[in-house]
Amino acid sequence: SIFLSISVMALWVVCIVGTEDGNLKEIVDTKGLLKQDPMSISNDKLILIFDKVEFLRKQYTGLQVAMALNTCSIVMKFFKAFQSNPKLKVVTDTFKEAAEDLAHFFIIFLTMFLPFTIIGHILFGNDIEELGSVTSSISTGISLLMGDFGWYMDVAPQYMSDKLPSGMPALVLF
Repeated sequence: SIFLSISVMALWVVCIVGTEDGNLKEIVDTKGLLKQDPMSISNDKLILIFDKVEFLRKQYTGLQVAMALNTCSIVMKFFKAFQSNPKLKVVTDTFKEAAEDLAHFFIIFLTMFLPFTIIGHILFGNDIEELGSVTSSISTGISLLMGDFGWYMDVAPQYMSDKLPSGMPALVLF
């Protein structure tokens, strides 16, 4: 946990220092808008800027992973601390006893849920932004499981005889 915290701080500093690079500040103003036409920048300079931005992107992704691992580490320490209190120990004992059943549940659940979301992406991905990629389809499926149907009201056809932009009958959405 200490190592992860130090790595998060180090990656954060690298990301902050990387955004202060002179080559990047030279083409972007304080509002984040381009100062000059990108077509007027030389090819060598564009390659240099691209490399700097790519490096920043990789560092930022590393920062996100380190922060996620650090959060998981902290949660695991909470469960370790639950062992010292008999009433809280019930929580960890319950997870230990239910681990096999939970694993079987998630295998069956994912066997049903993932094909459902992939079919939604295949059938409606061109017409509905929320199903435009497999990952957004999974996210939309999770939102639907939680009871969030607000996005559907925005894309629901008024009449069942309507057609989606791809030509698919809107009745399929019902």
